[in-house]
Amino acid sequence: MKLAVALFAIAACGGSPMPAAAPPKPATKCAAVGDQLVSLMSDTAREATEEVDAMRRQIIARCEQDGWSAEAQDCFIHVSTRQEAAEKCASLLTAEQGNALMQQQQQETSPEAPAAPAAAPPETHTSDPCEGGE
Repeated sequence: MKLAVALFAIAACGGSPMPAAAPPKPATKCAAVGDQLVSLMSDTAREATEEVDAMRRQIIARCEQDGWSAEAQDCFIHVSTRQEAAEKCASLLTAEQGNALMQQQQQETSPEAPAAPAAAPPETHTSDPCEGGE
């Protein structure tokens, strides 16, 4: 009898229903934006594949993390020149979004700080008053 009561209690509890899964985020076109903007670079710039890949990743990251509007994404995807992107699409970004993109690109493309000059070896003095000279 105790077993039946225990089983009934367990079955009756059942727990609360599982929470509904969060709706998926709307798909962005940020990867296409990155591809398109990189494709507008000069042929010489595109030859540096590591830099191009880094720039593509930067654009995609800024687009996704900063929440570029669908209108801005569509605009960047459909431009055919860098000038067109600057004139038509840049205004669709908020000031913060535009500044974040510019700052990241400047950080990534600025040359590294020059290395500090090597320190001169410390002077050593011996007990020889001529310091080895005759």
